[in-house]
Amino acid sequence: MQKAGCYRPIEPFFITGALTTETSEVAMQVLSKYLTWSGVANLKEEFISMKSITICCLLCIVAVTGCTRAMPLISHAHVGHSLTAWRDTPGQEGLFVVAEKETGIALENAKAAIDNQANAPRRLRHLSNVVHALNPDHRESGDGLGYGAIRALDGSVDHMVFAAESEDASDNLIRMSARFAEGASRVSDRLRLAGEIAMLAENATDEESGRLLKQLEQVLNHALEGADLNDDGRVDNRFDEYGLLQLRNDISRSLHKEKPPYQPAGKKYLLGLVRLPGGSWAYRFDLTDKNAPRPWDGYGYGY
Repeated sequence: MQKAGCYRPIEPFFITGALTTETSEVAMQVLSKYLTWSGVANLKEEFISMKSITICCLLCIVAVTGCTRAMPLISHAHVGHSLTAWRDTPGQEGLFVVAEKETGIALENAKAAIDNQANAPRRLRHLSNVVHALNPDHRESGDGLGYGAIRALDGSVDHMVFAAESEDASDNLIRMSARFAEGASRVSDRLRLAGEIAMLAENATDEESGRLLKQLEQVLNHALEGADLNDDGRVDNRFDEYGLLQLRNDISRSLHKEKPPYQPAGKKYLLGLVRLPGGSWAYRFDLTDKNAPRPWDGYGYGY
């Protein structure tokens, strides 16, 4: 029977298969205590191989403490790619966080375009910024993080699906991921629509531009904060009214129900998660070192 708090895989002292000097000293201290308790303290250290030290050290820790430091669940690490950190985003922020920021930048520029409707150069510049923030593939430069709200949100959905497909995923997380994927697809459609409206407004007449700019603001505001489509005074629990704000609230409520509890993982784990040739996932901490050899490149490293 597992002891409380020991429900996740043990993280051993070694990561790449070789013991560091500091780790060797710790291993020797633990082993020495174990041998003393066993009545064989006079065993000479020179007869103890490095492999024996490693094995005995791990056995002693489990026997004496019942548990070592636990690694995050694989499913929780995938959620962390959406909420905490991902390797190719600006500042390595979480994919969902980037989607929120890029959508906010697009909305700000849409409002600025309305304020500068009479000034064509400024209006066009802000519209170009909207396109860039939503999808840099359509506009290479402008205000924004350079990643794109659509790409970030779609990537967030991918990792939520990976979380649900993980062997250690809870029923609660599987339900959360399915709901998130459906809701996010609706928001992603709105972001794509906003990009199309912005590009139409760039080539519209002054009269048409005014109508399109109002529509652009409404669509982006809906995508970011949700919309009260049935005029009941609130954004309901329906995907047609959902925005990024409602998606985040859904995630927060679901993660509070997780058992074991969800805790944001550090970048060591989030950026050290790789997909193996067989399709399963594992932590490879040596690959957080850019100079380390990566024999599994091409097997979905980092994704």
